[in-house]
Amino acid sequence: MQFETVIVERRGKTAWIFHNRPQVRNAESRQLLDEMDFALTEALADDEICAIVFAGKGDHCSAGHDLKEAQASRANFTVEERYSYEEKRYFEYALRIWDCPKPTIASVQGACVAGGFMVAQHVRYGCGFERCVLCRSGLSEPRHGGRRGARPPLGDGLAHGA
Repeated sequence: MQFETVIVERRGKTAWIFHNRPQVRNAESRQLLDEMDFALTEALADDEICAIVFAGKGDHCSAGHDLKEAQASRANFTVEERYSYEEKRYFEYALRIWDCPKPTIASVQGACVAGGFMVAQHVRYGCGFERCVLCRSGLSEPRHGGRRGARPPLGDGLAHGA
């Protein structure tokens, strides 16, 4: 698949999935979220890929949800439409990262806010966190524990400098 808002690079046996909207600090649009999930699905299906890294092009990992797009396209959503959108793009996509059978890594720089943090907090390992600003916001983010088992935020708690 040809991506417009995500770049996928294969480095040996590792798939790097980059947010690629640096002009808006990698704000997560509907298109970016859908492309990122598709890229993850492709990496999972590829037996040659042994690990998956999530990162962002430019100065910031992700400024979070694309609020301008949200205002323009979802401001008049009904409660049911909003729930459906958030269930798919926030909850299900985040759980796909959380449940990934391959090691997942967040390579974070600059801002990693809200939607970007939802990606970073569901990986198993992280790097670069000492040089970034992490911020969680909103109520639609998945909660941890229960039948999926508790894992500390930011993966296994193993953050390493890049």
